[in-house]
Amino acid sequence: MKHALRRFVKAPLKVFTPHDNFAVIWNFIIMAFILVDTFLTPFEISFYNNDRENDLLLYSLPDLETIFFIDILINFRTAYYDKGVLVTASKPIFMEYLRKGFAIDAIAVFADFISTFAVNSLIWYIRAIKIIRIKKLKHIMERVEDFLNLSRSASASLKLIRLAGTILIVAHWIACIFHMIGYSNNDFRDSWLIEYRLYDKSIYERYIAAFYWAVTTMITVGYGDIHPTNAIERIFTIGAMVVACALFGYSMSTVGSIIHEITFEKQQARYITK
Repeated sequence: MKHALRRFVKAPLKVFTPHDNFAVIWNFIIMAFILVDTFLTPFEISFYNNDRENDLLLYSLPDLETIFFIDILINFRTAYYDKGVLVTASKPIFMEYLRKGFAIDAIAVFADFISTFAVNSLIWYIRAIKIIRIKKLKHIMERVEDFLNLSRSASASLKLIRLAGTILIVAHWIACIFHMIGYSNNDFRDSWLIEYRLYDKSIYERYIAAFYWAVTTMITVGYGDIHPTNAIERIFTIGAMVVACALFGYSMSTVGSIIHEITFEKQQARYITK
């Protein structure tokens, strides 16, 4: 095993630099797949819990994991910068990826692999671990931004898009959890899905209702037409509101920073023109 590892490290395979066309395109592809997986993982656990052998789960989603497994192999051959110096030697690249990114990627792929063979047991829920991939999304986006060499205002606009995406993802996660609580608690006759006669409705109708509740709760409007109806749902709602408050504070800070960057660049351009 030790000798096989050494051969892999020293193998004469191409080493990709962060600015290779292939590396940049691959970063875009992985970024898209992480976003898709981030949305699909909580959705499948919440809405396909009673239909785990659905074609979407058995065939489409495992294909995503094949892409992520290939990404692991590519990362073992992607150069990195160390204090401004590009490192292209195989062994340092191998060790750097082992230290910094391999654990997250391997755990996510392994979790999906295990859950695929445990469809009818509680182990199936281990697939939820896959959402940890979102942690590497920031690093990938930074590499893409470096390659694009965006202006200050363009970079600020991209931050605004990232912020909107973060809010949508959090709202989506909250909606999926709220639906799962209402759909799984058969002991509660007063589940919100039963209360509003949504329990037997289509996945589309249940998701829209759950997402609507999540958004109105996060922006503290809370119309009241959909609300928690038992203790577990109320406890989760309290947690969701706390998360929403923290996200609101972060959003205000980020928006202020973005406006400052855009205004600063405009003022600089005006000064240069004069």
